[in-house]
Amino acid sequence: MVMFGNDFWLFIESNEKRRKEGEIFGKWLLFLMKEEALEQWKKIAIAIGDGSLAVSSAKISRQTKNYLINGKYCETHVVCIYTYQDNVDLVRKQLFDLGFTNSLCYKEEKATEQASYGHASHLICENKSHI
Repeated sequence: MVMFGNDFWLFIESNEKRRKEGEIFGKWLLFLMKEEALEQWKKIAIAIGDGSLAVSSAKISRQTKNYLINGKYCETHVVCIYTYQDNVDLVRKQLFDLGFTNSLCYKEEKATEQASYGHASHLICENKSHI
């Protein structure tokens, strides 16, 4: 497992052989409250490292943004967990098994490539309380 970062994101990649970049289908988005983000990020990193989360990479925002969660604005980190077309549902189940059951959304890579940011129309959410 490798961790690296820049000014905006902290990345993690598994040691598993990576697929070609063009095969990325999309990403699960988790919105983690600032107070819980480090603990939850560690859980994700361990799961990627031991293979219980079937992804090759993920990232967490270094800075927080205010998102509406359960009716109130919270300082929140965004986590992107990258998937392939053939494992979207599997990764959702694995995230649920790890305890990530709130504020879980999916965004297809084509929406990112079209610079579709800041609105909910491009997201498929399990819980829309944050948008």
